[in-house]
Amino acid sequence: MTDVRKTALEVLNKVETDASFSNLALLHAQQTLESAKDRALLSRLVYGVLERKMTLDYIIEQYAHQYAKTKKAVKNVLRLGVYQIYFMDSVPDHAAVHETVSLLDRCKLAYAKKFVNAVLRSVCKREVQLDKLPDTLRYSCPQALIGLWTHAYGKERTHEIFSALEYGAPLFVTPNTLKISAEALCDRFVQMGIDAKVNGGSVQILSSVDIAGCSLYKEGFFFVQDLSSRRCARALGARPGETVLDMCACPGGKTFAIAMQMQNCGRLIACDLHANKLPLIEDSARRLGLTAIETRQNDASVFDPSFPAADRILCDVPCSGFGIIRRKPEIRYKDLDTIKPLYARQFQILSVSAQYLKNHGTLVYSTCTLNKHENEEIVGRFLKENPAFHQLECQTVFPQPNGGDGFFYAVLKKEENEN
Repeated sequence: MTDVRKTALEVLNKVETDASFSNLALLHAQQTLESAKDRALLSRLVYGVLERKMTLDYIIEQYAHQYAKTKKAVKNVLRLGVYQIYFMDSVPDHAAVHETVSLLDRCKLAYAKKFVNAVLRSVCKREVQLDKLPDTLRYSCPQALIGLWTHAYGKERTHEIFSALEYGAPLFVTPNTLKISAEALCDRFVQMGIDAKVNGGSVQILSSVDIAGCSLYKEGFFFVQDLSSRRCARALGARPGETVLDMCACPGGKTFAIAMQMQNCGRLIACDLHANKLPLIEDSARRLGLTAIETRQNDASVFDPSFPAADRILCDVPCSGFGIIRRKPEIRYKDLDTIKPLYARQFQILSVSAQYLKNHGTLVYSTCTLNKHENEEIVGRFLKENPAFHQLECQTVFPQPNGGDGFFYAVLKKEENEN
């Protein structure tokens, strides 16, 4: 019998102890579960606890005065229990308490049973009223990030962002337009008993499905890509026969979308700093039949004279990731000071990449974050220092409950005086 709660605890411990990304740790754990129901429960428990961590800790602290000294594994057990009591109506309180306390036996933490049982029984009284909590606890988010967004986008927009984050991240797939349209792909999913709909030219999967095991995936009819990410690739506007550079390409979703824009005709160089990540692109390109793609290990912040002059360049730079908190909930707890070194690297990658662009060429700078220091300010500084470039478009895409993640992109055009 599958022990979903024990697996959830193992994932939470891994994220906290090893600083693993929750989406990757969760994906690995889900592969050990046979039923879609168990995989869905595992995802709900892991993401739920990570999303509500500050709120859960506050509730626990009302009844556990030595909570700060409690071992990490026991803390995560308590968080699992309190999450089920407060946020999972489908789990009766008595079942949440029983399952959580018995989990301690299965995880060799039996010494904490009396303590955990007492705390959870007190929590069942629901003396903490969530709607009365200050924003930082209601949203389970450090005040620094709330302040960053409020200053940049206003209080109302910040509230809308957090409201969107309360919904699970939708699953979108991009049809391989060399083989099938979005409408035809959606019909194929429905015929297989998978609930789906066309949304923004992509297909939104509405039911639980094993993507890697799906025959349509194996046959190269689609790849997984968020709706906002696809918008960024569209903005580049690549055409057949062009030379295109994707400077920070892994895991490759935008590369594949660009190759399809090019109708698989031309030269598309997909780069990444880490050579061991390139097979992710190469394997998927073969599955999709995208032969125009070639990969190259490259440090995008250092000029390489061997690169060809390019008609179009995508700079999807490393960033803080505040736009994809739904997929990696632990990102919200980042210390803002730790991301400041990114700013110089982002500007350097943009500046170096621009040197490969042909005159009259197009460059797209993009991030999956909501932070003007990494977005508008980087682009503004670049334009100020590079008068040959001007901005055609600038978009901040905010996360939507039934739509894409948070994203930013700016479309820049090079118009150098040739006289």
